[in-house]
Amino acid sequence: MAEAAARARAGGGPTLIEAVTYRLGPHTTSDDPTRYRPQDEFDRWSALDPIPRYRTYLQGQGLWTQRLEDRIWARVDRLRTELRAAVVEGPDIDVDELFTTVFAEMTPALEEQRRALRAELAQAE
Repeated sequence: MAEAAARARAGGGPTLIEAVTYRLGPHTTSDDPTRYRPQDEFDRWSALDPIPRYRTYLQGQGLWTQRLEDRIWARVDRLRTELRAAVVEGPDIDVDELFTTVFAEMTPALEEQRRALRAELAQAE
């Protein structure tokens, strides 16, 4: 990062920096990471979570205030409400896209899953 910052300051333009970190949360709402991840591993990585660490840094620099946090959470709440409404009120997806956009050519297993889903959806109508 220091090299990228020096290059940018010297007029060398931006640099893409990929920051890789540990996924603390589940993959999906139906995932239970406690089945495959020990608690001590979670605790160890939780202490290294970059978001609270950066917040602590910003607080130490006098850049993070309660007022700023209140404004952020108010915006988050508004965006969450708008997103939820857009999803609920939006058009239904074409379920074929769940299958036709995965591979260049549909596998037999995907074709079977698509047939099964279509049959289930037809019964629900």
